[in-house]
Amino acid sequence: MPNSLSDILLAGLTFARGLETNPLVELFGMCDAFYIPTYDSKDQLGYAVFLNLNSGAIEAKSCKDSTVSTSAAHVKLKAMYLLMLSIIWTRGFLMELRTT
Repeated sequence: MPNSLSDILLAGLTFARGLETNPLVELFGMCDAFYIPTYDSKDQLGYAVFLNLNSGAIEAKSCKDSTVSTSAAHVKLKAMYLLMLSIIWTRGFLMELRTT
């Protein structure tokens, strides 16, 4: 059992994929958006990316949209787009970790 941060750093970081029947990494995300048709009409977008059903969020973001949307469906599509960009980047990052 490591007693200090230096012991943890010396022990290293282990990343495993798991078994095919029970993988440790099942990348998925959730997103939501809030359509605001009044005031400045800038909507609120948010998403979270998870490694598997038992993990906490490895990335989460909430931001005000930079453009004006025309409907609630339009805002939700923007949130899904941001989530997909994040999942694609995270998937590539995890692939890089496996090859080094």
